[in-house]
Amino acid sequence: MKVRATVSPPRSGMFASGTRRDFLRLAAAGGAAVAIPSLVAGCKLNEGVHSDAATGDVLTFDFIKGDIAFLQFFSAYKQLHADLYTQLAATLSSSDFNTTEQALIPQILSHLIVHRETLKGVLGTANQVTVTPTWGSLNFKKRSEGLNLGVQFSDLAAGMWNGVVQSLNSAATAALVLEMSTVDARHSSAVADASTPKSGGSAGFAPNSQDPAYRLSAVGTAIQQFVIERMQFQNPPAEI
Repeated sequence: MKVRATVSPPRSGMFASGTRRDFLRLAAAGGAAVAIPSLVAGCKLNEGVHSDAATGDVLTFDFIKGDIAFLQFFSAYKQLHADLYTQLAATLSSSDFNTTEQALIPQILSHLIVHRETLKGVLGTANQVTVTPTWGSLNFKKRSEGLNLGVQFSDLAAGMWNGVVQSLNSAATAALVLEMSTVDARHSSAVADASTPKSGGSAGFAPNSQDPAYRLSAVGTAIQQFVIERMQFQNPPAEI
């Protein structure tokens, strides 16, 4: 039986510089506490997830719609995720990525585009949502910035899928989530292995035997800094 994760007061920002191992060490498996970015601490579900940095229109995810609201949030996430890898792919020739990393980025991007377009198709015209990415001064050419953030987005996505699957109503939605979860986990592992090949030491393999599970509200808070629109949850289930 799946154990729900809880969110503890964070000790450090998820998107701070560091290795994938450092990031994953913050996330405990199963029912243990999960450290998410500092923005999470003061965020209550019925207050939405927007921050002062968001300057655009309010984008509301109303969970009275059931799985539609979850799918809309997943769609927003995948739009952001795909845009990040689009920016990485566009600067590969002048980046400091190694040869293996450069070969992986376009492959990952193609998968993310499939995810993005699949969710758009599932939602249909009437339920589609659109977000506007904003990356600030992020240097996409530097492994320590652009590539590191790309890996963290894939890690966060895997934790998001794990955290929400218990709240979904439709078996078809749950199946879609599980399929995307395995792809995102492979993405982060592939890039991490290319950057730091498994050696059996502290920098190799994964620090935990299981992936983390994140609340959707925590994920929303984590990515709000990269979205112009002010994302807001309405009528959310207690567990998210």
